[in-house]
Amino acid sequence: MALIQCPECGREISDRVTSCPHCGYPFSEQPVQPVTPQPVEVTGINLSIKKNEKYRTLFIGIFVLALLIAIVIISIMAQRSRDAKNARNDYIDDLASIRSVMLSGAADAEKLCNLTHDVWYNTIYEEFDIDTDPFTRNDTGFNDDFNDSLSALYSDESTKTKISEIESNRYSVDAIMKKLLNPTGEFSACYDTLDALYDAYCGLTNLATSPSGSLTSFTESYREYDNDFVKYYEKLGNQIPEKE
Repeated sequence: MALIQCPECGREISDRVTSCPHCGYPFSEQPVQPVTPQPVEVTGINLSIKKNEKYRTLFIGIFVLALLIAIVIISIMAQRSRDAKNARNDYIDDLASIRSVMLSGAADAEKLCNLTHDVWYNTIYEEFDIDTDPFTRNDTGFNDDFNDSLSALYSDESTKTKISEIESNRYSVDAIMKKLLNPTGEFSACYDTLDALYDAYCGLTNLATSPSGSLTSFTESYREYDNDFVKYYEKLGNQIPEKE
């Protein structure tokens, strides 16, 4: 800033004023010099923004990928859980099924064993009975040999039908037994009981379809198998868990 003299009053004033502050003499307006802005270096800022955007995109990509992987893993685990649940329920169904099928076959075998015993006994001791007389007696009286009575019994069509039903039942039981092999830890005790039940069942059905030995040994074997079957049948029923 410089000092000049007012042409009106002669006093010193600033060369920037538009009028004399002493006498009010007006001066022409001074042109305002334009201010040129200083250039600002923004290269670093642009690079930083681009770099942040790059990291953000990468982070989003990783997050989405992790989310998809998590969804796939959860889906696989859920499917495995459903498969395990279904397999468990199927095993329980098979245990209940074989128990029921065995009972049906054992009941038929028990009836045939009882009839065989009575035919055998009544022939030896010449006892009359409406159910055994067709097999123990001939035109002159009782058969001299109990084998003749047993042969007549097992040649009878009704007996053949019973044997066929018992053997068919045995095939059904064996088919289910194959499905129950290699049980998981939860069912190991059930399978042990089932195995014992199966032995009693096989002994009982074999005795019914192919009697052998003496009347005493036949009767003892029949009672043993029959008692074991009832014991393990009830035990297995108490061991089978509930389905989910």
